[in-house]
Amino acid sequence: MPAQTETTKSTPEKAKKPRVSVRYPRYSLTDSVSVAKAVHEQGGGLASRDRLAAFLEYKSVANGAFLNRIAAARLFDLITTRGSDFVITPLATKILMPTYDGAAEEGLVEAFFNVPLFKELHEEYSGKELPAEFGVKNLL
Repeated sequence: MPAQTETTKSTPEKAKKPRVSVRYPRYSLTDSVSVAKAVHEQGGGLASRDRLAAFLEYKSVANGAFLNRIAAARLFDLITTRGSDFVITPLATKILMPTYDGAAEEGLVEAFFNVPLFKELHEEYSGKELPAEFGVKNLL
């Protein structure tokens, strides 16, 4: 009898994707300001998750788009939580209810730079010419 060789097929374990440490908002600063504005104007400065979803016209608090909008507004530091409710931050107040000329614009710049990736890009390319669009996409 010929010797049998056992062939073992090892199933490769699913490679875990490395967790990316760079956080960036999936919604724009303008969209994020509208989240803070909804909390302020429709919620009187305070909104539960369910109420905020309704204010923003989402049918579910588990909706991915809703969750990403909330995450973006938090990353820009425009909303935060108090207990289980969302409230606007002092920065959002500065933007939505400016107390002097230019305050809203200052607040928007500050919110933009609250995103570490945006701040790093600004520091890297400050005074330099930005690469073409495809270069920026590759960089990101």
